[in-house]
Amino acid sequence: MMRAYKYEIFTEVIEKQIRSGVLQEKGKLPSVREIKEKYNLSISSVQSGFEYLMIKGLITSRPRSGYFVCAIQEGNIPEVRTELPVVIRDEAFMKNMMLTSKG
Repeated sequence: MMRAYKYEIFTEVIEKQIRSGVLQEKGKLPSVREIKEKYNLSISSVQSGFEYLMIKGLITSRPRSGYFVCAIQEGNIPEVRTELPVVIRDEAFMKNMMLTSKG
């Protein structure tokens, strides 16, 4: 079983709410403090979760205002990966791994 990051506790909820339309485009997200208290997380875990959602293109931040749902085009929300991609370990892959492990 793969260990989850603490921030995944709330990022999955927010992502599902964005995808389902519960959280609307340009809608304000709960504050760092609200999420910290609701999910019993550290501030750094909450901030990491918001950074993760920003990297995925789902939210944006406005200084001194908070976090907001990005303007997302219809059908343009990246899919959530539930599994790691399969890596084909062919001869070229193994040779490359050996080269990178030496230097």
